Amino acid sequence: LSPLALADSVLTDAERRSGCVLVDLGAGTTTVCVYYKNILRYLVVIPLGSHNITKDIASLQIDEQEAEKLKLKYASAFTDINEIDKDDRTVEESKFITIVEARMQEIIENVWCQIPSEYTDKLLGGIILTGGGANLKNIESAFRRYTHVDKIRIAKTTLQTIIPDNTAINA
Repeated sequence: LSPLALADSVLTDAERRSGCVLVDLGAGTTTVCVYYKNILRYLVVIPLGSHNITKDIASLQIDEQEAEKLKLKYASAFTDINEIDKDDRTVEESKFITIVEARMQEIIENVWCQIPSEYTDKLLGGIILTGGGANLKNIESAFRRYTHVDKIRIAKTTLQTIIPDNTAINA
């Protein structure tokens, strides 16, 4: 039910109608939903998420909490060679970049392999990214690189408050 509710809150009618892939990049899992002609055609949950990046960084003998901080501050799903600079990282920069990009490549390629082949050329609505992992710097560039889909959008979810008229429910 969660992927359906998420799709209702972030997808436009045009995206559902023309064909799109909704990718929810969570901490522990990545959910892939394929919509075409207003119908959910395919749904799969992949057991890879942004926490895998944190664990990979921690494998460099860094505390997991510190690895999470490094990921949030410095990680990029795709790094242009011209963007590399020197900063206060405690990890060798090239190793850090390689670790983050390799895990993101694995996640993106798994997402793309899950999409049934009959829909890969019908995604006029593109790929819509959401979830905490979608906040990773240059995530759109990484998806473009590995999927060859140009239309990538990050959907920010909003919390919806429902206030019922029934006072018994409010109590």
